[in-house]
Amino acid sequence: MSFDIYDVCIIGAGASGMIAAIESSRRGLSAVVMEKNRKPGRKLYATGNGRCNITNLKMDETYYFSLYNKPFDGGRLACDSFVEEVYGVLAQKTGVSPAEFIESYFGELGLSLRNHDGYVYPASMQASSVVWALTDMLRHYGVEIRCGETATSIEYTDDIYIVTADTGTVIRSRSLILAAGSPAGSGVGAATSPEIGKLLNCLGVNYVPFKPCLCPMSTDTDISRISGVRARCVVSLYSSNGELFCSEEGEVNFTDYGISGIVIFNLTCCYTKDCYITLNLIPEVSRDAFTAATCGMREKSPERRTVALLNGYINDKLAAYIVDNTIGETGTKIGDISSSDIEALYDACTSLRFDISGTGGFDKSQSSLGGVLTENINACNMQVVYPDAGNLYITGELLDVAGKCGGYNLTFAFITGYLAGNGVLR
Repeated sequence: MSFDIYDVCIIGAGASGMIAAIESSRRGLSAVVMEKNRKPGRKLYATGNGRCNITNLKMDETYYFSLYNKPFDGGRLACDSFVEEVYGVLAQKTGVSPAEFIESYFGELGLSLRNHDGYVYPASMQASSVVWALTDMLRHYGVEIRCGETATSIEYTDDIYIVTADTGTVIRSRSLILAAGSPAGSGVGAATSPEIGKLLNCLGVNYVPFKPCLCPMSTDTDISRISGVRARCVVSLYSSNGELFCSEEGEVNFTDYGISGIVIFNLTCCYTKDCYITLNLIPEVSRDAFTAATCGMREKSPERRTVALLNGYINDKLAAYIVDNTIGETGTKIGDISSSDIEALYDACTSLRFDISGTGGFDKSQSSLGGVLTENINACNMQVVYPDAGNLYITGELLDVAGKCGGYNLTFAFITGYLAGNGVLR
């Protein structure tokens, strides 16, 4: 049903936008959703490689980052305290944790969930199950969904928001929820930076330009010979002057252009220019144990190749790469290496360094840093408190909050959408 003036207009039919629309319409408000793609939830279909990791049982504010407040500037992140406050508001309203809330919420929508070591997925292991559950509820509550229409301008006059789309459609509403997301996932219908920036500028809302995160890292070092290799290790990110930003343990993937894998994705939340990373490929092996084993092998089997010795610890291609870049030829025999060579090999295995030249673009990123500054948002209902733009609310990825891989970004999107939908003024 169309209205001359809606109670609320939601721009964006992603995770936060759909829940915001459901919750506002559940309260009896007339709601319309404007979505640039041909159907709601297009990015949701692609999350978690199509499996949609919707939340995580291991959850706290330290899993979140921002661009404006870097984690190495000292003290707590502003987004740490903001996320903590948001989840605290949720607990006051519902009496449960974020993960418990999401499990209960989707359970009420008829969606069974599956727990994999704390990572929560739909039981079907299909993102489409999540999208269908949400879109069915939108229709149940009579939300008007206008797909294939991109909001190009917003005016706020006489306490009314006037949203104009590229199709010429004009929507008028008493409240406005911006849930347009970020430019991350540009290949699956994400809004572009100019599109988002134009809307925020129309309303005078302060924001930090977006930057890709949760994406691969590139290096100028030629690592083509180890492309395709996977290695479990401890990865540490440092500034150019050697200051440790953060560390992650997990599997890394070497590619023609650089290094990928969930641990690398997570480190991009802390990435800045002139960074480098180190890989500890044998964190469980002490220097003394490595030296003793190598010296013992040097005495017993001096004709054995050094690369074969390292292959007892790590992948053979990676072993050859380290030997060549540390002591010379891959065919070097163990009997020919010195004590200083052994030290150098151990150092290379425990702190293999790569200078980082950049990260993947928005087409390769799962999330973005940057967006609307959280200091300008009321954590209780996601309303913009500065500048005063009336009943304006902002949710999800449009805020300068990015979570690690593992369902953290979807959790934040769902909950901020829920709070906005329940906080929209009548």
